[in-house]
Amino acid sequence: MKDPFLITNALKLLPPKSRIHVHHAGQATTDDYRRQAMEQTDCCPRYDWVGPIEHTKSLELLANSRLTILTSHHEGAPSVFSEAAAHGIPILSTRITASLGILGRNHPGLFTPGNAKQLAALLIRAESDPQFYDELCIATEALKERLSPKRELHSWKALISQLPI
Repeated sequence: MKDPFLITNALKLLPPKSRIHVHHAGQATTDDYRRQAMEQTDCCPRYDWVGPIEHTKSLELLANSRLTILTSHHEGAPSVFSEAAAHGIPILSTRITASLGILGRNHPGLFTPGNAKQLAALLIRAESDPQFYDELCIATEALKERLSPKRELHSWKALISQLPI
């Protein structure tokens, strides 16, 4: 289950001096979601819902970002992690099963689902603490290697070689 407006709740908790701005791309799945996204864009100066965009444009948006954030309460295997890792973009994510399985339990950017205060604290820390931002970048580099197509191909070959013939 997605929680797309957790980010706007967190943004409202940031100090006035913060320069954080979120560009949120994605299809509004309901009329209520679309209405809320437009309202949040109007009332939260740090938030801009850009709506649905082509995949190549979303990759461009990601590549020009300093962080990516997953705010879901429940998710399958989020492809945004592999896309962020490929571009070297650090990740903040809810502490959910899918994220833990990909990022690991010790990933420095994890927060409790639905907790805007924790997310805001991580955002502030990523913006103001270069050492913490470097930790997030190092975690992304490790993820980049684990999610590489070369590693995936090697893993498939190793699995297939174990099958009885």
